[in-house]
Amino acid sequence: MMRLLLVEWLISEGIIFYRDVQADHHIPMPGQLLAASGVFVLLAFLAEAGPGAAQLATTLGGGFVLAAGLNLFAKIGNTAATGGASKPKAKPAVQTA
Repeated sequence: MMRLLLVEWLISEGIIFYRDVQADHHIPMPGQLLAASGVFVLLAFLAEAGPGAAQLATTLGGGFVLAAGLNLFAKIGNTAATGGASKPKAKPAVQTA
């Protein structure tokens, strides 16, 4: 079970790297990687509590990876639909006295 949790952590780190490099054109901030790693460290502590807890921790880790992956594809889909750029908002007219 711990190996599967390790694989899920590596996949989540890969998703973070891919999202920031592909969409935002920069490497991820250390806080992003630390927060994701912290979640999986807490799941690893939970997995040490027993066999039922290990299954719960692995399932939660898989859910986090799935949510991050779906969020990644939703973000890419939105930029593809708009051509990668958003339309500028109209500025209000300035009234002079």
